[in-house]
Amino acid sequence: RQGVTVACIDDLFTFEEGYRTAPLPRNVDAVVNYSFSASEAAYARAYDGSSADLLIGPTYAPVRRQFRCGPRACRPEVRRILVTTGSTNQGGLLEGLVEACLNAAPEVHVAVVVGKMASYDGPAGGRVDVLRDVAGMAALMEDADLALSAAGSTLYELAAMGVPTVAVASTENQSLNADGFERLALGPVILFEEGRFAGGDLGSIVSNLVEDLSARAAMAERGSSVVDG
Repeated sequence: RQGVTVACIDDLFTFEEGYRTAPLPRNVDAVVNYSFSASEAAYARAYDGSSADLLIGPTYAPVRRQFRCGPRACRPEVRRILVTTGSTNQGGLLEGLVEACLNAAPEVHVAVVVGKMASYDGPAGGRVDVLRDVAGMAALMEDADLALSAAGSTLYELAAMGVPTVAVASTENQSLNADGFERLALGPVILFEEGRFAGGDLGSIVSNLVEDLSARAAMAERGSSVVDG
């Protein structure tokens, strides 16, 4: 590959071995791992003696331009909560998140995004807007005062937009990402296992954030500094 620069966008999953506890070094010029849980030290050890550039951590997340609005001022009152689980809705996760929001914040409207491969059989109408085939997620995020999101790629977009977010992990790879999200003090994490929430009281978390402007503002500022687009 003389004259060709090769970069690897990496995570701890390999087709050779499945999930690893340490990175598998590759013969490349640059390595990018933008996971919230990525360890710079682990990559430095794995690539010791290599000339590869190591671009490790969420600062290097390839966020699309429409999400690069930077920090913004939090509104004093939470008027709208955004709920999204990506393209799927495993085990009725969307319904559980919407119910928790409605119970914890009686005055707040909830915008629930139903993915292309998801069904939704929860509350609709009144304080709940059910949105399908959404093309303008950036606009929805900009309008949200708080978000509950699956711990996948949407977390990077919400962080870059400065939306205080509760991360919800329901799969193994999401759990790794969520652990890093929480460790970086970007927001609280809830687990969703076998159709039930674990690791904390989701209703209390939502209620406390609705009431605590300073906590939401700190999360928003931290998110847009850690994921700068």
